[in-house]
Amino acid sequence: MNFAVSSANELTVNTNRGKLTVMGTTTSTATNVTVNGTNALRYNDATFSATNMQLTTSYTATAAASYGRHSTNTVNVSIATNTTYQFDGNGNLTNDGLRSFAYDNENQLLQVWVTNQWLSQFAYDGKMRRRMRQEYTWQNSGWVQTNQVYYLYDGNVVIQKRNINNLPTTTDTGGLDLSSTLQGAGGIGGLLAMTLNTASGPAASNSIYYHSDGNGNVTMLINPWQYIVAKYLYDAFGNTLSAAGTLAQQNLYRFSSKEAHPNSGLVYYLYRYCDPNLQRWLNRDPIEEKGGLNLYALAMNQTVNSVDFFGLKMSPGDCQRLERKWRKAEEAAQAAADTGAWNAQILEDEAQRLHNSWIRYCEDPPGPGTPWWCPVFRPWPVIPDNPSLNLTGFCSNHVMWCIAGASSVVIVSCAALGPFCLGFLAF
Repeated sequence: MNFAVSSANELTVNTNRGKLTVMGTTTSTATNVTVNGTNALRYNDATFSATNMQLTTSYTATAAASYGRHSTNTVNVSIATNTTYQFDGNGNLTNDGLRSFAYDNENQLLQVWVTNQWLSQFAYDGKMRRRMRQEYTWQNSGWVQTNQVYYLYDGNVVIQKRNINNLPTTTDTGGLDLSSTLQGAGGIGGLLAMTLNTASGPAASNSIYYHSDGNGNVTMLINPWQYIVAKYLYDAFGNTLSAAGTLAQQNLYRFSSKEAHPNSGLVYYLYRYCDPNLQRWLNRDPIEEKGGLNLYALAMNQTVNSVDFFGLKMSPGDCQRLERKWRKAEEAAQAAADTGAWNAQILEDEAQRLHNSWIRYCEDPPGPGTPWWCPVFRPWPVIPDNPSLNLTGFCSNHVMWCIAGASSVVIVSCAALGPFCLGFLAF
């Protein structure tokens, strides 16, 4: 794909030309695989790839096994050779030549549809969490609803999905995510199990267990008897290269442990949606240039080595500049406090605001029991919710950890530990 962008980094056109690579997987080891009659390369993990394939509308893969068995699968695709993109005044993608998108005043995606084919509609709560998803299909010159899903949250992580009758369909169990906390990384890498609530009561529930790679991408699901029921492969930006197994389509938590939307191909990251095919976000970064100059870049275009927890990300250079600004404000606040200046509290509040932004957008939270460096000590005589506990100091560079709008205070004691301190999260 050959993209052209405007001065605002909005896509303008995409020209597909040349050739492509077709990739897939076989459920068992194959001795030969062809794609449209061309021999494909085979790999030890039962995947295959056919390179230098011509652009067309249909690709047929045929696999042969050692006992003479053959299996054939055909995929029909629509690859536009020339695509023009449209954006609204807020920088939201509204049309990509196939799909149309509509947004609310908060730039949250409300609808995505393909004319006379399908329509998906979303609703959100005051914390910008998606609480409802509705699916429609085009029948007899009108939209007919086919599905409705309600989402229940613990903080910013979905714990249960319910149907139109408000009955549970799946219940999600999570543990520590990539941040070594329950939600510090937006739940990425923290999925443990999906319970299929096929009927009311625990006896009718079946739990399926997640396996993820180092970036928190779901790679496999196994059932209680340790049989593989779903297996996934992705490219660097989250396109599903292979999905195999009896529950591969039913499970929607895939790349970055986030929920995929089958019709549109989008991935929901709480604050905005990513389009793996376009390798970018649909709209601008909610934290604006704090997340880098390119407001549409996914994980700074470093998805192999970087993870975006909520759809908010700052570049390393921007983080360094923010840290310098925060530390300078902190020094000014300390000097004002030492001299009893009238604006000491104002400067302290500004330093705290900059510091909280740095922690939220730049720093990965430390693992449990990890020593934190404490360059500056300040008095924190009483913890508000526990007056009986007194601390002589706290780490100035680890005061607060904000998780997508919900705050949690890091309480630490530095004075007795010299240059090091230990902390814990008090929610």
